[in-house]
Amino acid sequence: MLLLALLSCVTQPEDDGCLSSIEAWADEDGDGYGGASVGAVCELRAGLADNPSDCDDADPDIHPGAEERCNGLDDDCIDGPDQGLPGARILYTDADGDGVGAPYSAEFRCGKARADQVEEGGDCDDDDPLVSPAAVEVCNGFDDDCDYLVDDDDGSLDLTTRTDWFRDADSDGYGGESPHRQACRAPAGFVDNPDDCDEVDPFIHPGAVEVVGDGLDQDCDTHDTCYQDRDRDGYGGPNVVVSRGDACTRADEATEGGDCDDLDPRITIPRDWYGDADGDGYGFGLPVGYGCTPPSPNDVPRQGDCDPTDPAINPGAEEVCDDAIDHDCDGNPECCRGRMMDPGNGIVGCWYTAPNVGMTCTSVCASHGGFDVVASQHAGNQVGMAFWPQKANGSNWVSVECSSTDNNTNWGATGAVPDPAFSHPACYLNCACVD
Repeated sequence: MLLLALLSCVTQPEDDGCLSSIEAWADEDGDGYGGASVGAVCELRAGLADNPSDCDDADPDIHPGAEERCNGLDDDCIDGPDQGLPGARILYTDADGDGVGAPYSAEFRCGKARADQVEEGGDCDDDDPLVSPAAVEVCNGFDDDCDYLVDDDDGSLDLTTRTDWFRDADSDGYGGESPHRQACRAPAGFVDNPDDCDEVDPFIHPGAVEVVGDGLDQDCDTHDTCYQDRDRDGYGGPNVVVSRGDACTRADEATEGGDCDDLDPRITIPRDWYGDADGDGYGFGLPVGYGCTPPSPNDVPRQGDCDPTDPAINPGAEEVCDDAIDHDCDGNPECCRGRMMDPGNGIVGCWYTAPNVGMTCTSVCASHGGFDVVASQHAGNQVGMAFWPQKANGSNWVSVECSSTDNNTNWGATGAVPDPAFSHPACYLNCACVD
């Protein structure tokens, strides 16, 4: 009631009897120091103060000028509790019990500290007892020692906690044994294992699907898988086994499956069958059927017979000289003891190898109708008489019997007809003859 009476004077104008006014604050504890503002009043009465300096207006023992005591309170309202007293110190609340408190929990205190208070601050995670300025930085993605540096970026990192990372060149999730690096986090292009057995092929790695009989170890288990070939005819049945040899090389292993009867070596995989009327083992014409077994007893899986009525004429027969009959079905009845072949110029000729070094093509072809100039031609390099079948040597045709010093010899003039009289002391010439 007294306060209401006082407040009623705050707004009284001077012509109502309040000639002047002053600012006042409520002094609820009666210690002469105010707390909450009550505005302007005509005069100070009991319960009012002319200053707002009280830091606890409910306790008359706490106010400016009071004696600071060791009680955890700011008795004199200056700088906080227990300031300036002997034995006063800053204490920090240590919520996680690691011996270091959170910096934002600092307070001055004299006397006995609370059970959860410590004198050291600086804990950057006061909920984790493993994190504090006294902790050791390890690889875990956190700032363990509160220095604002994490893992590999922290020079005080415990290097024994790093991981070995291995280069994954083919990006299949598996690395090779080298190169490798140590770090907390995986460097770009590195993985945590060295289990890949082929760092070039992304389809070869542990766990990959093994392709049967291809000679490759797709799943890196050091074994290939094969078809079990129980009748040992070179074709496996439906059973897939781990190779006990090197890439399915054992007699009971096969790289190709599909055997129609893996207990009978006479029956293999489905194939085309050709009629063999003369019984020479070679069929004639178009296939007469397809399957695991011949449509009739006289059908065979090989073709190429050029005379189905004569068993002495087939691709496996020996050519008989000078009878105008193509016994071996090579398309040239007169290439006797030679080899019908296209050396790469689009012209098929009858080729012979000189029996001795130093011989000319003239002498080699003397008993074979003479030197075949046309079949010897080669675009841009007329060197046919020195050609050796399937021998690759840049732009030159060179006999494999020639010494290494002659391997770049250009036999015959470029753009000219090969000379059948040419010879070489270190080479067995290969010559195209008429027949």
